[in-house]
Amino acid sequence: MFINRLNWPPIHWKERIDQIGLANASRITGISKNNLKNYQRGTQPCYRNGLLLEQMCNGTLEPCKVQVDWQRLFLDIQNLALSSYQISRDTAIPQSTLMSCKAGSEPRFSDGEILVDYYKAVLGRKFEEVPLVQGSHPTGEQQP
Repeated sequence: MFINRLNWPPIHWKERIDQIGLANASRITGISKNNLKNYQRGTQPCYRNGLLLEQMCNGTLEPCKVQVDWQRLFLDIQNLALSSYQISRDTAIPQSTLMSCKAGSEPRFSDGEILVDYYKAVLGRKFEEVPLVQGSHPTGEQQP
């Protein structure tokens, strides 16, 4: 197995959002207050919102939102002749979740982190080389 996510410490979004305040967290990240309330109750945020919350808490929030191009990420991985079954087995992410991501849906934050790490490991790439949606480069520059 590539990553055993069961041993990862849980992220306590409630404490992190409470630290900043619900209204401030919404204003800073652009995430709706309803979504932030759900995260405080234990709902897992999507990958992009999880990144925004992490950056907000670390004081490194970039003005441009980063969006991974999940379809390109899967295409790159599958060009290595890895099936959804193999990726699921390696990452412990259900095949149904992988198929949704492959179709363009954004995964939960924890699944997104695992998929990005898996992408970097199997393709030998750096984080800067993860495929992004056009115009969402963290530095605000257009990605080639």
